[in-house]
Amino acid sequence: MTVRRSALALTALTALTAASAAFAPAAVAEDSPAPSAKLPSGLYGDSDPTYDGVYRQSLALLAQHTAGVEPAAKAVDWLTGQQCADGSFAPFRADPSADCDAKTPVDTNQTATAVQALAALGGHDEVVGKAVDWLKSAQNDDGGWGYMPGGDTDTNSTSLVVGALAATGTKADAVASKKDKTPGDALLGLSLKCADGGAFAFQPEKTGDLTANEDATAAGVLGGLGSSLVVTKGDSAERTACEKPADARAAAANGAAHLAGVLEKDGHLTSAMPGAEDQPDTGNTADAVTAL
Repeated sequence: MTVRRSALALTALTALTAASAAFAPAAVAEDSPAPSAKLPSGLYGDSDPTYDGVYRQSLALLAQHTAGVEPAAKAVDWLTGQQCADGSFAPFRADPSADCDAKTPVDTNQTATAVQALAALGGHDEVVGKAVDWLKSAQNDDGGWGYMPGGDTDTNSTSLVVGALAATGTKADAVASKKDKTPGDALLGLSLKCADGGAFAFQPEKTGDLTANEDATAAGVLGGLGSSLVVTKGDSAERTACEKPADARAAAANGAAHLAGVLEKDGHLTSAMPGAEDQPDTGNTADAVTAL
């Protein structure tokens, strides 16, 4: 599904990195290694990679490949060298020669984006295969994925894993949990009713209620369509009004209609971060562009 749509890919994929740290659980901070004073020469970016090293590296490699640029070998080697023996990826391992253990903060988001990048580049079948097997092992009973293995399912993580499956030629609905639930079932369960706008929630509230989340909606549209982060025109499921969804693809169409309505007002999404008042959110707007 990877095509050379450079303008959209380079804009949207690069901007996606801005949101990555927002979903890192607070518990990760205690177990994460402190970044070395001098970052590896193959790693993109000069900011602290503790929470997003593999994620941002994967997006950078994927964006270059989509634009027809061959990434530097040392950059690719850095990414493959971050994989743990069980196939998972942590955000940043300062010493890749050291074995991963129970305290290594591996997560589905880093692993899924690494799969998408390395599958697109080709020539990394063993690394990709082990990563996909690990992702399948981390699937929740409801068919979805949380940020960390065993964590509650959320729309963003589930959609990233669906993208990884798509990038490797696997249909998401063919990957069922022990309770025979698919990623589509999980995403459908996280979509709001039309009376509430037809968007996606990030996760249910403690009460079980669903609250619309624009960034989760953008992710849910891609996940519902079974798309990776690099999209094609053929992935679209256009709709101008909300309809009761029968499956995840229909829920994705509702989500797209919701995003279009939000963007029609100001032309951008607004930050939901505490303290931000009417502040445009560039990263989430790019997510919405990719989804639409």
